[in-house]
Amino acid sequence: MAEELTPKKRTPRKRAIKETTDGAGEVAPKRRAPRRKKLEPAVEPDKRLIDQDQVNDVTADEVWFTSSSARDVQTRTATLTQSAVNSLEAETAKSNQSATAQTTADAVEATQSAFARVQAETVSATQSLVLLAQADTIELQMGGALALTADALTVESGVAKYMLARHTLEIKDSAAVLMAAPRIKARDSAAVFLIAREVSGNVRALFDWRGALVAGIAAGVVFRLLARRKKKAE
Repeated sequence: MAEELTPKKRTPRKRAIKETTDGAGEVAPKRRAPRRKKLEPAVEPDKRLIDQDQVNDVTADEVWFTSSSARDVQTRTATLTQSAVNSLEAETAKSNQSATAQTTADAVEATQSAFARVQAETVSATQSLVLLAQADTIELQMGGALALTADALTVESGVAKYMLARHTLEIKDSAAVLMAAPRIKARDSAAVFLIAREVSGNVRALFDWRGALVAGIAAGVVFRLLARRKKKAE
């Protein structure tokens, strides 16, 4: 019988491993490639949209209010539309047909809005009502105020009880009980008391600083006489 030949099994070849040697003939270990740093995903700013809701405290990077109300708001940018906020602290506050009791911000922009107290660097209000405002720059158009105090104050078609500027007061078609500033630029405006070192333009004043001084002295005398009569009557 013919012998059956079995095929020889091939032994797997070993892959040659390349090794590097240093000057002394020793095998130097391979250097691993540095791992790439994983890029952290960009963190999106915290944004909140409050629509037709009543909330207490709100803290976020950006906040939008629509037909809503809040108690205390701290944010970088606040946009109010037909809303009311008790206390607002922001870098930029934009208000449209809204009301705020206390506002502290770098910049305030308002249209058809109402503010009880504003403290900011710049205030620009149109067709708005401001009770007390203190800022570096204030611009009021077609609005009313109780007291405005700023380094540079501009009022156009507005009415205020007190307009006080540390540097320049510019008024056009406006009126106030007291206008006081080192320099006043006026056009078709009126005031009861006008105190300024330099006045240019057309402004009607019932009392200048001399008249205001006389009126103050007279008022003091009257009040003293009334106080004496009251003491005698008692």
